[in-house]
Amino acid sequence: MPMTPEEAYEVTTSRFETDWAAGAANYTGGTIAAPPIRWDGREKGAIPKGYFCRFSMQWVLERQRTFRNGEDQRYVSAGVLFIQVFGPRDGDELVLKRMRTLSTAARNIFRGQSFDGCILFRNVRVVNLEPLDSYHRTNVVMEWEYDEIA
Repeated sequence: MPMTPEEAYEVTTSRFETDWAAGAANYTGGTIAAPPIRWDGREKGAIPKGYFCRFSMQWVLERQRTFRNGEDQRYVSAGVLFIQVFGPRDGDELVLKRMRTLSTAARNIFRGQSFDGCILFRNVRVVNLEPLDSYHRTNVVMEWEYDEIA
């Protein structure tokens, strides 16, 4: 089902927020909530001291699918989605294990999935990155696409 870019963004972020809360909860093995999500372009306040993730959805291309005139021209919109997972470099000896748990939880939200509106996700993978001064980090990266009506 074709949708607008705003609808695609809302469907994707809503689904991620819901599934992250369930899939990333208890990452320490106890009863603890999922780490907070920082939304690219809407981040407020100080960067968390502990675990957190950052969501970034980028549009890369829009190919025209039909040559009709009027309101029913169709396009394929495609891009890249990043879920950056951060864990503290000091004070937690199990940080790398917990980072794998959180990255896997984020990966599983998108791997082999299509969301409402036929938003398709492909090549979902976890990429380990060099640590920053204060954080270990991984990226969960995937390509996405959906049909858009202009």
